[in-house]
Amino acid sequence: MKKNDVKDSARNVKILTGIIIKLSRSDMEKRLKNKGLKISPLAFGVMRILSKERCTMVQLSERMMLCPATLVPVIDSLEKKGFIRRESDPKDRRINPLSVTEKGKKLISAILALSKEDIIVKSLKKMGNKKTAETIALLKELVKYMGTDKPTKENILKIFKE
Repeated sequence: MKKNDVKDSARNVKILTGIIIKLSRSDMEKRLKNKGLKISPLAFGVMRILSKERCTMVQLSERMMLCPATLVPVIDSLEKKGFIRRESDPKDRRINPLSVTEKGKKLISAILALSKEDIIVKSLKKMGNKKTAETIALLKELVKYMGTDKPTKENILKIFKE
């Protein structure tokens, strides 16, 4: 493969993954809106993670591969709505783990992370099992080569364990 071919391929992968992300996010926004839930897909993702494990802001930002500054307004909003709470660590007052409240758990249970109506589910079904498996294998391989720092590799491994 020529150098320009690699650059063209990289550009195409970036464009296509961006489109997949935008379409998936838009689909999730519609599902949340249709359920009457006034939260963003990012906020829903935060709540899903916190429903499985308590995390500090730093741990959550590493898990989601986002900077803490991006998550602060989301956390503040979720806390204000009563969906999550900041707790205190009896061993270290500087640490404030985040957890989901009962109200937050009810919201999470009201909507699945994925449904058979999701655009990605429908699209993969149309592709068939063989092409879907090949796509996943190739994307995992690409992510493996891209994940050069330790937190990224750990987070990627966690994603595939879920």
